[in-house]
Amino acid sequence: METRSPGQPLDASEQGKIRTSSEPGNQRSTRMANPFYTGEHEAFREVMRRFVAREIEPFAHQWDEEGEFPRELYAKASEIGLLGLGFPEEYGGTAADQFMKIVASQELARAGAGGVSASLMSHTIGSPPIARAARPEVKARVLPEVLAGRKISALAITEPGG
Repeated sequence: METRSPGQPLDASEQGKIRTSSEPGNQRSTRMANPFYTGEHEAFREVMRRFVAREIEPFAHQWDEEGEFPRELYAKASEIGLLGLGFPEEYGGTAADQFMKIVASQELARAGAGGVSASLMSHTIGSPPIARAARPEVKARVLPEVLAGRKISALAITEPGG
């Protein structure tokens, strides 16, 4: 397989892999089509992009200064399917591959508010052990509440003496 130097024009076989998309602010960008992203991934990307632009970006600086964000953001994130990504459907989750999770992370990063993303997605650390190893009655009691944004799940770890 031949490699192309940066700035070298694409050959005819690569031309179909390029797409132009509209970016916020009427900027235009060109990027290679990713063979791992399907139409479903790109549709979710648009949902995420609108969510971040409407619900996070306008408030990110204020929330950063205050050290917190409104609890309602969890429910709003649940409404677009963000909180349920990769969790069992029987508890309110949504089947998702790793690329769907990558799309979510990429779009959350657009806000430039890592603390909001880390807090909003804390359940991705706290809930997987419940989803994988808890008794069925515990899963049924805890996971739907977390994935709906009504409860917050996180994981705390300490060391002896610390």
